[in-house]
This record gives sequence, structure tokens and C-alpha cells, in this order.
Amino acid sequence: MEKRNERLDFMKGIAILFVILNHNIPLSILDSYKYFYHIGQAVPIFMMVSGYLVYAKYSSQDLLENYHHFNKVFKRIMLPFAIVTMIQISIQIVLGIFNLKTLIVAGGIGPGSYYPWVFLQCTIFLPIIVFVINKFSKTYISALIIIGISIGLNILCSVLHLPEAIYRLLAIRYIFYLYLGCLWRKEGIRFNGKTVFLVILSVIFIELEKYKQVNFSPLFFNSWQGYNWLGAFYTLAVICFIDKVYQLIKSNQIKTFISRLGKSSYEIFLTQMFIFSFLSPNLLSFIPSQFIRYMIYILLTTLMSVLPVYIWKYIPKYKNKVKIENGTMH
Repeated sequence: MEKRNERLDFMKGIAILFVILNHNIPLSILDSYKYFYHIGQAVPIFMMVSGYLVYAKYSSQDLLENYHHFNKVFKRIMLPFAIVTMIQISIQIVLGIFNLKTLIVAGGIGPGSYYPWVFLQCTIFLPIIVFVINKFSKTYISALIIIGISIGLNILCSVLHLPEAIYRLLAIRYIFYLYLGCLWRKEGIRFNGKTVFLVILSVIFIELEKYKQVNFSPLFFNSWQGYNWLGAFYTLAVICFIDKVYQLIKSNQIKTFISRLGKSSYEIFLTQMFIFSFLSPNLLSFIPSQFIRYMIYILLTTLMSVLPVYIWKYIPKYKNKVKIENGTMH
């Protein structure tokens, strides 16, 4: 069995913390600090890491054989999501706030409820992406094919005037992220002149589309600005930066803690989705200072999202390990 890559778990740990901060920091503050360039990279990081992890598994198998993994992924992702959603529905019914239309349109209850549906589609896209990469030895050919698919799907969405609520549930915007993740595993990330140019081009495009509100449709669907194939090159730089941070951290305890968050990122995601569907800063309205109110809310919801999962998965194991080391278990 291949040993887990702690660096990848560390990246996922950072990404899941980004997810929580995306959901508990007020949007006005996020926008003022151009969150897209930092904590807004949470899902793109997950997508690239997914591509990295899947490439080695799928590259040695044929296209049809890879789809045998779909059932396993479906159970691992959708079953826990369905259970949490049913609990949320039950609570909302009791509270008299359940809305079936909102549930259907959003794909779930709580922020980020689109993610399981998107990840499920990524499971379908990934074998095709791996097949294209392995079929064409020239990287630029496979890149052009995946870019062409991405542009074609964006044009189709633009022509059909696809509602944003539906586009939100589609994995179209993340196809090229998956491709770069697979390429990262196959060839590594080499920051040469070409890569730097693509990252700079990506930043310019993100600035124009997301922050200057330039409409590039139909080539880029005018929703979820920045999250598309041209914006994906910036995420490569973020991945490299996080990797460098991992190398610079001297404390093994910090590395281990964040890596454990990465290993449990989906469970933490479901926990935060549940928490944010019922908690809002308004519950702390009795606190006169808005700054203190938001700081407490951010700290409280972050701890409530992370600690239950961490305690459930790791504290019992730690206690058992201590007992074994002390000779109290046989």
C-alpha cells in the first residue's frame, strides 16, 4: 500500500480551513481583501489535489475499468451527504422553516452544498482527462483538448443562458483544475519562464473578470468569475506556496494537526455545512461591538466545525496509543 503523502494532506487541511473562513467571514470583508487570491482558492486546491491523487490510480487502467470506482465514490461522498441533509431537513421541519424549492435549487442545505454534486461529476470527468493525457505524449495537445472542452461547455452554457443556480451545481468550471492536478502528478510543477507567464496571465484575467467585471462570455460563462481554465494557473502558484510553507514549518505538531484536518476534510466539510445552516452572526446580536461579535462568531464556528471531527477521529486513537505504550493494554 502506498504511503500517504503528508504534504497533500497538509494542503487539504489548509483548504478546508479556507472553506470555513469563506463561510464565516462577512462577504463585505472578503471582497475588500480580494479573498479570491487566498481563501477563495479552497475548492481549486481540492480539485488539483484530487487530480494528483487519481492520476496514478487511473493511468494504469483502461477507461471503462476506471468507472468501476464510481460506485465506491458515490457511497463515500453522497451517502454521508444524504444523511446530514436528512437531519437538516428534519430540524427545519420542526422549526417550521423548511423550503423544498430552496433545497432543490441549492442542491442541499447550507453553504457549499453544491460540492458533493460537483465532486461526483469530477469522478466522471477524471478518467477521460487521464485518458487524454496518456493518449497524447505532447502536453500542449492534451492541454488544448481539455481547454477546448472547457470553452465549448462554457459557450453552451452562455448560449443556453443557463441559470446560475444550475451552473453552480456543475463541475464545468473545475475541469482544467483536474487536468492540471493530473499533469502535476505526471510531470511535476516546474516554475520556468512559461509557467510564470501563465500565472501572470491568469492573475491579469482574474483581475479583469472578477474585480473589473469584464464580461468575457460566451468564451467564459459570466458566473463564478475567476473559476475557470484560465484562472487555474494561479492555483498552481498557490499550491507551490503552500508546499513551501509546509517545508518551512519546523513544528511537527503543527504539520500533523493540519494534515489530520486534511485527512478528515470531507467530514469537516459536512460538519461546517450543518453548522452554518443554523448559526448566523445574528445570534450574537446582544454583543454591542460588531467587531467583537464577528470575531467570536468566526472563532466559535471554526471550532465547532473542526473539533468534533478531530476528537471523534483522533483522540480515541491517541488514548489507545498511550495505553499501549504504557503497557496497560494487551
